[in-house]
Amino acid sequence: MGTLRKLYRVQTDFDFRRPWRVMLVVSGILMLISIGSLASRQLNMSIDFRGGAVWEVPSKTMSTSDAEDVLATFDKAAGAKIQSVTDANGRRIVRVQAEAAKNIDESTKIAAALAEKAGIDANDVAANTVGPSWGKSLTNDAIRALIVFFIVIAGYMSWQLEWRMAVSGLIAVVHDVVLTLGFYSVFGFEVTPATVISVLTILGFSLYDTIVVYDRVRENAARYDRVGKYTYNAIMRRSLNQVLMRSLNTSFVAVLPVVAILVIGGVFYGQPTMMDFSLAMLVGLVFGAYSSIAIASPLVVWLKEREPRYARIRQRARDRGAEAEAEWIPMADSPVLGAPMGASAVSVDGDESAALRPKPSPLAAKAAQYQREAPPRPRKQGRKR
Repeated sequence: MGTLRKLYRVQTDFDFRRPWRVMLVVSGILMLISIGSLASRQLNMSIDFRGGAVWEVPSKTMSTSDAEDVLATFDKAAGAKIQSVTDANGRRIVRVQAEAAKNIDESTKIAAALAEKAGIDANDVAANTVGPSWGKSLTNDAIRALIVFFIVIAGYMSWQLEWRMAVSGLIAVVHDVVLTLGFYSVFGFEVTPATVISVLTILGFSLYDTIVVYDRVRENAARYDRVGKYTYNAIMRRSLNQVLMRSLNTSFVAVLPVVAILVIGGVFYGQPTMMDFSLAMLVGLVFGAYSSIAIASPLVVWLKEREPRYARIRQRARDRGAEAEAEWIPMADSPVLGAPMGASAVSVDGDESAALRPKPSPLAAKAAQYQREAPPRPRKQGRKR
């Protein structure tokens, strides 16, 4: 409870350098596994992408093995996917996905055989055929959306923050996408249109968490750069400690509804669309929260430490034998978060105090001036009885 209380009060001072090394090694291994699996096994694309036929059989008694036996008689069992799901009305549906029938007659015969096996009328079996052209169109649209996303975000982050943060943030996003797709490839989960939508959605969350960190770093850099005493790694360390609890809370709140959709809609009700969407979202949210600290932060530190300004700060500290002090910002040198600019104070000695102390806000200065110029009139005292 002590650590949790410190997190909420922004009183932690974790050193992220050692965990960064471990996290970067773990991410590198996971990236190699993901890329290797995507290159060798590739993705298990759904019928929406590769084309095929779907038969939906409403039945309470028919099993998936019964449906597989029917497909085997038509040489359609290879690569078939059979699921038992529940529709919106609570009916049990056996959903059969297989290679497309050669013609309408064969599709009708398969539907009739499935109906006979389930003991229902053949007209109750819904049959649909999906061509691969729709899947190609969806894939092309997703790729175009990714390209536009990267271009717009790179321009926005370069303009609003700086290009080093834009590069680091986009590398973290690529890391999240590759690991999410690698997760699907390694475990053989089917990629559906809902999966594609989830992957595009998690891009925004991953960047949001990263931008929260970068925005705090920018504020602290503007404050501590006037002193010229601390390295960029020290500024990043202080910034991460300040936003760590916020990032954890944001990720936890975002994961809760996704887990609810996965458990209730996907597992309990057996809705494949909810399962596909929530599973990709859950994996992406976890990787996104992880990458904002483990990938985006150390990358921007690595780039910024090579700037002449921060290289000089480190060299001066090394010459004085005070490199450890330059890598750590004391808690006393950190402003109180959430306090008005006119009320926050920094307890440091010497000339650094003036550089670190924020300037009073215009409203606070105006209020102080009014109090000096027009003090309140004393109240009249009544007669004593």
